[in-house]
Amino acid sequence: MNNKAKILSLLLFIMISITSPGQMKELDVPGVSSPAENNWCWARVVTEVSNYFGNNRQICEIVESARVNLINPYKDRGSVNCCSVPYPDSCLGPEWSSNIDNLLSFESIQASYNSGDLQLSSVIFSIEDDRPIIAHVTAQRLKDDGTCCRTAGHVMTIKGYNCEDLIYNDYGSTYITSYADAIAYECMGRYNWQWTRGSTQITSPPNPIPCPISLGIIENITSSSDIKAKSEITISSQIGNNITVNLKAGSSIILDNNFSIPLGSSLLAETSSNPCQ
Repeated sequence: MNNKAKILSLLLFIMISITSPGQMKELDVPGVSSPAENNWCWARVVTEVSNYFGNNRQICEIVESARVNLINPYKDRGSVNCCSVPYPDSCLGPEWSSNIDNLLSFESIQASYNSGDLQLSSVIFSIEDDRPIIAHVTAQRLKDDGTCCRTAGHVMTIKGYNCEDLIYNDYGSTYITSYADAIAYECMGRYNWQWTRGSTQITSPPNPIPCPISLGIIENITSSSDIKAKSEITISSQIGNNITVNLKAGSSIILDNNFSIPLGSSLLAETSSNPCQ
């Protein structure tokens, strides 16, 4: 069987679209909501990153970790466990964003704060390396009387990119904004966010690395590889000589219309309900 016939037989059971996708990747970072929406953003991002690496935390457990392990410069968290029901008022105090790297270390995740402006190249490098980034942003909100503005700090979890768009979690939901808007300002409801207060970057993540939600590949694949994504894989690159590439996705595999496989190489592709197994 020649290479062309081999590819066709392997892909008969796959939903394939012919397109020219851009470079993108979205990590499977679960969104987390909280009962203290404005004051627990610091715990929300730590919970999201911790759960991405498989720790299965509740947000109140991160707040409790802060109460037990950290000295809060803003407000005493009290003596009551922060996972008590209802949540103790002493646990609903202001942010602890300056201690995010310390809180992550208690989750066996090493991270460091970078005070420089958030760079798109840094986001892409980190996401490609399967490491989400926590963006430290300035929030401007209209005052209750409708005048402008009350300023506060905020943090969000960046979990992916699509060309020059950023994919991030906030308040338990996923949003997309352009990098240009994020650096100038990104408006959501009554808030304007400016992503210029630095970032917390994961320096030593635990293993294993979780499977991404979706994946777009534009660099040539030059060695035998197993490529998996929970939803979709797009490839707009070429495969090298004498290698085997295994693709496994949850919903679809999309190949660029100029895609080809040289003699001596093979492509194995499959969609399944559990592609990351």
